[in-house]
Amino acid sequence: MRYYFHIRTEAGLIPDEEGTELTGLEQAREEALTSARDLATEFPPGSEGVSLKSVEVMDEVSRTVFCAPIF
Repeated sequence: MRYYFHIRTEAGLIPDEEGTELTGLEQAREEALTSARDLATEFPPGSEGVSLKSVEVMDEVSRTVFCAPIF
């Protein structure tokens, strides 16, 4: 199944246009948590000009299946 990892910012949503083919929801969840940790390291809270909120995972039918906060 294809999952899309959108990044929620204070200004809106940065869409993942391509998505990633994964074996299931558990793998998508792990990928979202890893992405959230990586983004928090790269753009720590209070970074100038960057205000990341979460990684939102959607499935092929645009249903939100998981949300990983970035902090």
